[in-house]
Amino acid sequence: MSKLIILSNRVSIPNGKQPSAGGLAVAIQDALDDIGGVWLGWNGERVDTQDEVQFNLLRKDDVEYITCPLTESQYSDYYAGFANNTLWPAMHYRSDLIEYKSSEYEGYQQVNYLFAQKLAEISEPDDTIWVHDYHFLSVAKYCRELGMQNKIGFFLHIPFAPLFIWQRIPCAQQLIEDLCQYDVVGLQTDKDQKVCMQVCASLLKAQKIQQTLLSYPQRTTLIKCYPIGVNPTAIQKAAQQFIDVQDFITRPVELNAAKTIIGVDRIDYSKGLLERFLSYAEFLEQYPEYQQHIQHLQIACPCRLEVPAYQRLFERFKIKIEMINQEFAQEGWQPVECIYEAMKHHHLMQIYRQADVCWVSSIRDGMNLVAKEYIAAQNPS
Repeated sequence: MSKLIILSNRVSIPNGKQPSAGGLAVAIQDALDDIGGVWLGWNGERVDTQDEVQFNLLRKDDVEYITCPLTESQYSDYYAGFANNTLWPAMHYRSDLIEYKSSEYEGYQQVNYLFAQKLAEISEPDDTIWVHDYHFLSVAKYCRELGMQNKIGFFLHIPFAPLFIWQRIPCAQQLIEDLCQYDVVGLQTDKDQKVCMQVCASLLKAQKIQQTLLSYPQRTTLIKCYPIGVNPTAIQKAAQQFIDVQDFITRPVELNAAKTIIGVDRIDYSKGLLERFLSYAEFLEQYPEYQQHIQHLQIACPCRLEVPAYQRLFERFKIKIEMINQEFAQEGWQPVECIYEAMKHHHLMQIYRQADVCWVSSIRDGMNLVAKEYIAAQNPS
């Protein structure tokens, strides 16, 4: 019997210690809960030697979770390096932040090959392979080299970079060629689909058969928009229980204003956080009558602090929050309460229902699910 095998960078292991705040993990879990299958990826751990990179299997209900650690060098080159110091800024149109090292590109390819080998080992010819996000642009190439003829789909959760940015990356043509080894490439928006078609056609001289179909030697690739959504029924169910945010965070916060603004973001330059709080400070200054009546609760998850751009942003973000609180705080009221930790998904849904405003300020994003989840979590009555 055929099965679905999903590959993503991280796997949300049942009863794992770290809650998953990302929309990708929630969407994948919903899909697997519906039809069962296999979820393959990195377990988040790092080890010293290649011999310690062993895959582990966990079964729960109709889902198999297969994960492995990465070596320190793999993590540094593949994840902190090429994926997040080259591809991530490129895809978010931040060419000023792109850093390319050939050694990191080689590490990226090695990890893509590692997971392609595992896919070849665990799959049957009629299984469907579904690969997620920019970490694995080259997996299909290695799957084909290993003899796999399966239908292999790829979904990019972030924007797709235009041609002029790809041209700044030395390995761009090879990566786009690798991407066209997938049978289906899914993107979040019509704009991203059109940009992807243009880049593939330009860099590879691929033949455009239809608006969504490219022909490249020995393979035809469907490139189409499949915007990700949320599960309103599950969100409504989770949001119905009233909770006190104080019950599941490690630092006390005081939420005592009449109106609460909620923001939920990783501390990432794509999210527009510095710009958001600059505007919030200007609002409090220009409209002092709102002081003591509104409060911004920001759930801000630090991430990728091994990447210098993220470390700099994190420091600037903390300074900005401190400056706003120092300038505007009054007795019994602080304009910003910031929680620097991830939360379980159902807790977020409960907080969304209690908040009066949700602030999403991404400068460039794939499909920010916070806005959709916030709306779905509201009381329909």
